[in-house]
Amino acid sequence: MQQRGPGVYGVITEFVIRTFSTLAAVLGSIQLDASVNTIETIEAAWNAVALISSNLPHYIDRGFPGTTFVATGSLAAWFAPGAPTPAIGPVVVASLNDFNITAEPINATVLLIIDMIKKKYGINLVFQKNSAGMPVGDYGIQSSRLLSKETLESPVLTLDQKIKDVMIPQQEAAGSAFVLTMTAGPGVANVLLSRRGSALPAWKSSYVHAIVSTAFVDDKLPPAQAFAGARAWLNDNTERKWDALQLDVGAYFHESNKFTGNWQTRS
Repeated sequence: MQQRGPGVYGVITEFVIRTFSTLAAVLGSIQLDASVNTIETIEAAWNAVALISSNLPHYIDRGFPGTTFVATGSLAAWFAPGAPTPAIGPVVVASLNDFNITAEPINATVLLIIDMIKKKYGINLVFQKNSAGMPVGDYGIQSSRLLSKETLESPVLTLDQKIKDVMIPQQEAAGSAFVLTMTAGPGVANVLLSRRGSALPAWKSSYVHAIVSTAFVDDKLPPAQAFAGARAWLNDNTERKWDALQLDVGAYFHESNKFTGNWQTRS
């Protein structure tokens, strides 16, 4: 059986299927961006990105899954339709979801983070109860890491700078995208050994699978040449910034940089 990763194959020895009744899903999301093009407002937007990111472990511990999208430049339009193009600073779409509950717990949690951001930074916020489907990343070469609770709960200003560093794009106008998927935490860590499908220990201690798209793949060039430039950018810039954020962790192979030399701790 071919897996969804590039050139990865496996032999099926057993199939275990769990079935569930149809569930009612509840989703709450917020979108925020800098309201005016000033240094203070753009910096406040970055602070809000870090504040939301630092609260993700708390939401996961409460049982909420979800995804946070951060984008700059022209890529922002992919993740936040209606956002300025190119974006003024970062544009963020953060969502939480759960099943078979009322809307009140989700609304209360989302409104709390909105109130916190407004009080601290006073930037433009748009609250919406539902959001349309969004892409997980841009085409080209991605880079990713499995981030721990400790990393995400770093002081906001420290986390702010490290997220900005990881998101530095190869081309300013094109921008970059940062995706934080809340797929781990206690739920993964407490899965019985007999039911674990991942051989990578980092999944058992991670809280978020983070993906970043910073490299520019020029589709006007021959593929080998276009990917060579993007690969060099990632390895000389983004991968090193990841290591400054959290060192020696893994990533989901299908959404990681296949051109890094340190693939043992990066994919």
